[in-house]
Amino acid sequence: MPTPPRRPSTAKRPRSRYVQTGKPKRPYPLAHIARGLDALVALDRLGLPTNGQVRDLLFADAPSPTTGRPRSAAYARKLANLTCRRLWDSGLVRRQSAILTSYRTGGPYLHFSNILTPAGARAVAEHYAETGAGTPRWSRSLYDLGPHQVDHSLTINDVSIRAHRAAARAGLALRDWRDDRQLMARQRDGRAHFVILPDGFFVLEAGGVPYGHFLELDRGTEAQTSRRQPDRAWARKIEGYGRYLTRLIAGDPPFAASALPLVLTVTLSPRRLAGLLETTRQAGGGGRYWFTTAQDLLAGDDPDSSWAPIWRVPTDAVSRSLRERLMRS
Repeated sequence: MPTPPRRPSTAKRPRSRYVQTGKPKRPYPLAHIARGLDALVALDRLGLPTNGQVRDLLFADAPSPTTGRPRSAAYARKLANLTCRRLWDSGLVRRQSAILTSYRTGGPYLHFSNILTPAGARAVAEHYAETGAGTPRWSRSLYDLGPHQVDHSLTINDVSIRAHRAAARAGLALRDWRDDRQLMARQRDGRAHFVILPDGFFVLEAGGVPYGHFLELDRGTEAQTSRRQPDRAWARKIEGYGRYLTRLIAGDPPFAASALPLVLTVTLSPRRLAGLLETTRQAGGGGRYWFTTAQDLLAGDDPDSSWAPIWRVPTDAVSRSLRERLMRS
């Protein structure tokens, strides 16, 4: 007896987070793309942001022009996706696939980032020339970054955007943000004297007092640190920071002007965090080295989580809050 043909399955397949959108459609006038020029400037400043980063930076906290109330998360996402799509259709933005690390699980997932095309870079350069806003940071080398570099750069973007949103909601001034590319340029030109090149720097101002914060993004694994065998590379990094903060920072005016600068480290897992705390303690690091996980700082959608007591120091078992530190100081 012949086998009857199988019926096609009616079950829905899980939807992938990475969706190819086909070929570009007809160009769309830049003046009629919602915050289109602002998005191009953001791409120039951030390098290769995702649609979600464009959403958080330009649309998430902006009020609706009709109601005056903050937009919903779903509508902000829709606007950001539409803006990025129309910039792509117009040949101003290029999309590039990337394998990123999930802040919630620590596992990989496939996504994409947005990079200016030469045409987009020219539009930004013309805008800067008209407004005197500086010089473009765009470079063709952004097309050739490896997976680790892309993941690293996007995490720096996430920390920057989260910090700016949290400061704005709290009524605090966040200024002088510099990412690793800008800090490297200062080091190369002799305007900075870092022993260890930070991944970022920013200033939070409270009561008229500027408090500096150096940023470190740790991509190590649990196997690299333990109580019996501390991470030697991390120990050397702490020793380098100690030398810079106690001796060399006085020669770098932008950073020396900050009161009580901290070194904030964001790592991937609680086990790795515990290992870094122990290694830092053994290397002589104390209360100016603060640690948290990417899950605690970046996994949620609420930027106010930045002010929660999610930070640990090597010399105290009690978690700390950045906002309480600013208010107390």
